[in-house]
Amino acid sequence: MWEFGIVTDEVDDDLRCALGYAKEWGMKRVEFRTLWGKGVWNLTAYEQNEALAMIRGEGFEVVGIGSQFLKIPPEFIKIEYDTQVENLKRSMEVAHVFGAKIVRVLSPLLAPGRAGEIKDEPVTDTIASHYLLPVRLAEKEGITLAIENQSNTAITTSAHALQLTEMINSDALGVLWDPANAHAAGEIDAYPAGYERVRPRMAHVHIKDTKLTADGSYEWSIVGEGDFDVAGQLDQLTKDGYATTVTLEPHLRSVEKTAASAAALHKIMSKDRA
Repeated sequence: MWEFGIVTDEVDDDLRCALGYAKEWGMKRVEFRTLWGKGVWNLTAYEQNEALAMIRGEGFEVVGIGSQFLKIPPEFIKIEYDTQVENLKRSMEVAHVFGAKIVRVLSPLLAPGRAGEIKDEPVTDTIASHYLLPVRLAEKEGITLAIENQSNTAITTSAHALQLTEMINSDALGVLWDPANAHAAGEIDAYPAGYERVRPRMAHVHIKDTKLTADGSYEWSIVGEGDFDVAGQLDQLTKDGYATTVTLEPHLRSVEKTAASAAALHKIMSKDRA
């Protein structure tokens, strides 16, 4: 059976504070993206040791490192690619320090409003080529890179994520499946159809909820108060024997709302286990 985790900076950028809330919410697994005002790949050795001491002292496990690899406007890729790779290398080094096996990667940013326009477009060879070197590095490091589908990036839907991993065809690149992200990008059947599409390549799962607004856009919501079938997705993970971590990444900018989402997830989990 899987366990819940949380992206720490979704709660607070101060690690001790974030861990305090996570512990209060019955979580013992976390993902790092930023700590103390900087990307985790830029932490000093001293800061890494401080974070490691906190994690061990509170009995937490770090399950993933959230690199921001390639989440930049496409026109800057040629200029910044080498820097992006160096940041990714450091992210993998940090993953080793904390014992994490998964490093998240992303894809180039879309122009505002384009997500719905590209959801049926194929992944280009140019986009896929940007992941060849990172995957070779990950293979050597024993790390799994997990490409997350996001509503404002080129890898938007389940079809995009699956296609990219098939084009690269390496066990070192899997899908970080975020069904609510896909739903917000116009993939209304993100569950069950999207999930079934990516399941053979799925390395990790992020969960949140989203709802349609009056102007036709989507906004993030407390779990259970949106339009996405969170309970259905989690129930299917259980039925399919998924046995690692589901990470809450609510994007709510509120401790109170995040606490409500955590409580809703535990309620769903209790029903699944009944």
